[in-house]
Amino acid sequence: MILKCIVLAINLLIKALGALGQAGLSLLPDSPFQSLQMQIVDIPYLSNVAWVIPFDFMINVLLAWVVAIGFYYVAQVILRWVKVIQ
Repeated sequence: MILKCIVLAINLLIKALGALGQAGLSLLPDSPFQSLQMQIVDIPYLSNVAWVIPFDFMINVLLAWVVAIGFYYVAQVILRWVKVIQ
């Protein structure tokens, strides 16, 4: 009986954490690349080259990568400062 109550409590806790995580994820946009639209300057033949090489997508991915690496280094510095990692 006590074991069933413990299992029920753990299951409710897991469901609550799942609902909380789902609510947090629902606040995020569907894709980080939807809001990033690079305006191509009016340069002759650039639209022809951009048809073959997706510059806007490459710039968006590079930007997301730089931001992710930046967050990693900032988190690493903070964790070292708090002495969580060496």
